[in-house]
Amino acid sequence: MPGGCSIRAIWILNSLDAVVFSRRFPVVEKRWREAYKSEDENASEDSFSYTVYSVLPTDSELATAFVERKRREGSARGFGIRVSQSSEGSDSWVDDPITRHIIGVYINKEEEGDNNLLWPLILHIKGNYCILVLPLVEPRHLKAYARLCKRSDCGNAVGGDDSLSSLLLDLPSITGAFMVAHAIGDIVAADVVEPEVFIGGSPSVGGLLDSLTGSIGISGISSRAKPIAAPVASSIPSSTAVAGPVAADAPKIGSRPLDKDALRTFISSSMPFGTPLDLSYSNIFAVKFNGFSLSDLPPADLKQPVWKPYLYKGKQRMLFTIQETVHAAMYDRDEIPDILSVSGQINCRAELEGLPDVSFPLTGLNTAHVEVLSFHPCAQVPEQCFDKQAVMFSPPLG
Repeated sequence: MPGGCSIRAIWILNSLDAVVFSRRFPVVEKRWREAYKSEDENASEDSFSYTVYSVLPTDSELATAFVERKRREGSARGFGIRVSQSSEGSDSWVDDPITRHIIGVYINKEEEGDNNLLWPLILHIKGNYCILVLPLVEPRHLKAYARLCKRSDCGNAVGGDDSLSSLLLDLPSITGAFMVAHAIGDIVAADVVEPEVFIGGSPSVGGLLDSLTGSIGISGISSRAKPIAAPVASSIPSSTAVAGPVAADAPKIGSRPLDKDALRTFISSSMPFGTPLDLSYSNIFAVKFNGFSLSDLPPADLKQPVWKPYLYKGKQRMLFTIQETVHAAMYDRDEIPDILSVSGQINCRAELEGLPDVSFPLTGLNTAHVEVLSFHPCAQVPEQCFDKQAVMFSPPLG
């Protein structure tokens, strides 16, 4: 499995431990399943006792597992060190403070035993939300952590090649996942700086914005970051303050609603297909606002998205191509039922100006008896319901 950082999934939970936002990356998940299958085929009989959860859980399964871990560990962060309440298989059993930030959960533990560990989950608490980021690691690393959770002697005092510290040194994706979690946390808590438009003496942005403003005689419009007032400490004690180490897990009162559209835009632009490229919100905002023309080069401090070499200009239209294949086995006998199945695909080509997000609703799925749905890696499925789904994507050509 190649190095670097790739993200399998992201979850955001509110103070009620309900998943309010989730994002999965099918391209990365395909790599994980291939590695898992290869590891499972080459595993010895002894290693089968350390098999791990092979697929991503649903939002409800993840929320249930997270609540169970909070109950087992005493809080969202957990104990971090082995205490009398620690049980074998838990994070605190490993006896390392880093397990307050890199956690593992068990999915459907009562139904499937211990062969369902989901690790490593990067936990970042920001405001009223818990952010969980699952980076891509090799199955052997998960099995190594599963063995650590069963050992009677572990922790920093033990040292050696079998400690958690030595395991994490072999996982550079952990660092990238922490950066992703903190970047998302800043957006969730509205700590990001949005550029504002101002008039200067000379053009500095280039691209689509300068071409438009220059044509109407305004040649000095560019963007800069809005200033942020420095926080001022209040002399009046807050009635909602929480003392002690539990303060980090306490919900914050008066937090703003979660801006899911801003999250989707940031994720699709900063980490296309699950690989983080640019986690600077100001860069992403400037690229979305300014764009890049066919002839102008982007500024040196902005990174051009690989899937948008230029912005589309021309007649706006959306083209759909529908292909259906009917498989039928007709027996013409009362005792043998006929078999009919329909499969196919819908292709959408969106030639739109600017940097739009296209939403495509699918309804009547239950009535049509749809069994399996799969989507292109660039598509997101933000809403899932019993009888409908909404697919959203950013067209490569605009």
